[in-house]
Amino acid sequence: MECDDDNHVEIKIDSVSKASGFLANKKDTDVCYKGKLPKIIDNKHFAFVKTEESSSPGIKVIVAKCLLCPVIENEPDPIIRGDNNTQANFIRHLKRKHAEAHKEYEKAPKQVAVAPKQQTLAHFRLGVTRGLQTATDRLIVKYIVNGMKSLSTVEQPPFKELITGIARMCGEKVQVMSRDALTKRVSELHSTTVNQITKCLNEAPYICLTADAWSAHSKAFLGVTSHWITADLKRESAVLACSRFKGTHSFDRIAQELNKIIAKFSISKEKIVSVVTDNGSNFVKAFKEFGISTEEPTKGVPDSEDEENDEEWTEDESGEEKGADKGLYYRVIGKCTKLWNLSSSPKSAEKVVKICGKNFKRPCKTRWNSLFDSTERLLSMKSGLQAICEELSVTQFSDKELEFLEEFNEVSKPIACALDLLQGENEVFMGMTLPILRNLESMLIGMRTSTKYCEKFVVACLAGVQKRFGKLLEVNTKCPSDLVLAAVSHPSFKLRWLSGDLHQDMKQSFLNECTKHVTISISSSPEPCCSTSKAPLNPLLDFSNINSTITGTSQKYDVELEVMRFFNDARTNLQMLKDFPTVLKVFLHYNTALPSSAPVERLFSYAGLVLTSRRCSLKDKRFEQLVLLKCNSKFQL
Repeated sequence: MECDDDNHVEIKIDSVSKASGFLANKKDTDVCYKGKLPKIIDNKHFAFVKTEESSSPGIKVIVAKCLLCPVIENEPDPIIRGDNNTQANFIRHLKRKHAEAHKEYEKAPKQVAVAPKQQTLAHFRLGVTRGLQTATDRLIVKYIVNGMKSLSTVEQPPFKELITGIARMCGEKVQVMSRDALTKRVSELHSTTVNQITKCLNEAPYICLTADAWSAHSKAFLGVTSHWITADLKRESAVLACSRFKGTHSFDRIAQELNKIIAKFSISKEKIVSVVTDNGSNFVKAFKEFGISTEEPTKGVPDSEDEENDEEWTEDESGEEKGADKGLYYRVIGKCTKLWNLSSSPKSAEKVVKICGKNFKRPCKTRWNSLFDSTERLLSMKSGLQAICEELSVTQFSDKELEFLEEFNEVSKPIACALDLLQGENEVFMGMTLPILRNLESMLIGMRTSTKYCEKFVVACLAGVQKRFGKLLEVNTKCPSDLVLAAVSHPSFKLRWLSGDLHQDMKQSFLNECTKHVTISISSSPEPCCSTSKAPLNPLLDFSNINSTITGTSQKYDVELEVMRFFNDARTNLQMLKDFPTVLKVFLHYNTALPSSAPVERLFSYAGLVLTSRRCSLKDKRFEQLVLLKCNSKFQL
């Protein structure tokens, strides 16, 4: 008997047979087996009988007889089965049936294998295999999480054959972890990721949150994402929660759940500059009741269908249509809708692809931009459109109808582009909101007189912009709003988006804001301590008040000089802010927030791919872990 490691020994079958006297029948023995056996098969507790084939490649089923169990006449011998990689079954039997023997076995010193002085090739390959096993486990977890695969994937024979087969081709041996081991690894990785996100949030000067509720498969969830700007002026984001939200979705419950999530990540409430959500009454009331301002910016840019859509083709109080030719619009959109519906049929789709090489896009009711995307795709197939209509038995478009559709798409394009920009996440800052809306309004005003069919449609769009954003577009240079300060502190905009008569007043207001941030920084910094105590000076000899006045005046002059240099600098990249530390503080304070709650909607898109109809029995905790790991993969160490 030769020791190989703590739990296994190398056994020659002949010595076991002679020692036990149990293997008289050679038909029941595996005389050819010279592999590893669990150490507990020592002819004192158990005796080796034979091996059997296992469904798992590389694993042998070890059959052994318990030598401590009494032999009963006409009763089968006490047989225990395990495998060549573990002795858990044998120890469990010993613990349940022979408690005293189990205690003695546990107390007995474990014989440790001594490595040879000069490492052999076999010993070297053992180390490589262990490293390979660790790497394989890590890659399996990454594949399951990022690929949004079922946890039961590791139990599927084809997957096991894939992993072990690749290792075998490389001359190595690895094992595929069990589902329980995978679950444990997912929990550990989730804890590590949460700690890493918490560390990043603690280093961020300001944080913006987006929040919303979502439901699927008769379950409700609360989603929260966080966003901040790093020291390198890069936008970073992380998903904080997609937790089960049971019970009534009242404003107090929402506030309670948000506080739990904020506390879980140790976020200081002073760092949170805004919580962006939709206009749901329960969310609005939660912020209003618990002391959070509910100004327009927190409502964000519309994530789905704009309010102005309701006005495009309706009639006003005087009965005048707020669209172009109402009949023309319905005729064109009716033909487009028929083509979109037919293109969902496999046979019709094949015909469309055969003629134009691509299929139509279909509008989605919950996304306003989808109508623009669909009409743009249809117009890009204009050369084959008449042939498609003929093939699908749809009334062909007249020249006037195609001209109207092109004009309609041209008017819609600026609105669609503005929404795409403001609903972004990585390169979007709050300071972009007002300049983009002002440019959008200017472009629509320019189209008002140049359109042939859609003049009233342009008027309706302008009315919609004014209805939703009119108050935000009013710039008060004496007391600028957060959105104005965010735009002015952004190097790409500064004062360029404002008319010239507002520049002087805006410079002074921005200077006052920068001075305020310098004052806050000074007041929050600790006072210098003196090493020795001094006796109070005679008031006639104390000049500290004069010196402090001089210091304050000097600091104000420095800030004024910095602001002047900032406005005169022609650079537009964010990195220039590192040369203007005070302006940088103002930029971070007002530009950390996002204009839209679209990021949390994207979170729910990922959540829907995890919580499918075949996986709706996932436990709430496990579901949240999988979603957070998928969305926060960049924070995984």
